[in-house]
Amino acid sequence: MEKKGSIKYIFQIWVCLMAFSLSAQTDNDYGCADKMLLNYNASAVNKFLYPEDTRVLKLSSISEVNNNTPEALLASVLSASSLEWFNLNRITKRESSRQNFEYIKNADPNEYYFLLDFKIEFQLNNKNYAIVKHTLFYENRYISTSLPMQKINGKWLVDDGLFNPQLVMLL
Repeated sequence: MEKKGSIKYIFQIWVCLMAFSLSAQTDNDYGCADKMLLNYNASAVNKFLYPEDTRVLKLSSISEVNNNTPEALLASVLSASSLEWFNLNRITKRESSRQNFEYIKNADPNEYYFLLDFKIEFQLNNKNYAIVKHTLFYENRYISTSLPMQKINGKWLVDDGLFNPQLVMLL
């Protein structure tokens, strides 16, 4: 068994969530993530299945960012049209990004949005985490993925260090 709160443990929870999301969803069933959270004594476990067609839309400017909730962070991630904005949403800052900032600036909000599936929030080693399963819609395409995040000083931030980005794309 992995040590409670370790990066590998959190990664295992995330893999369970992603594996579950690939299977048929039943009412309020979150797959093996529930069992793992209980086995490792995660506290303050909150599960939420979003109502059908719950969308997160693009913000107009960086001045609208507050990141007070996981959903607010998702809106900011979706809207990040500069490297400054991109880094505002992350624990680990980057000097560059492959994100197409010009596309994001000009994207039609009716065709560029997140559709939310479910969220699990939990606490490990006195740190608050959330994983939100969602689908990005853009240019008549879609990508189903999840976003790992951590709450730091009252703000939710993307925690790039917890999960392997190649696995996110694979799942």
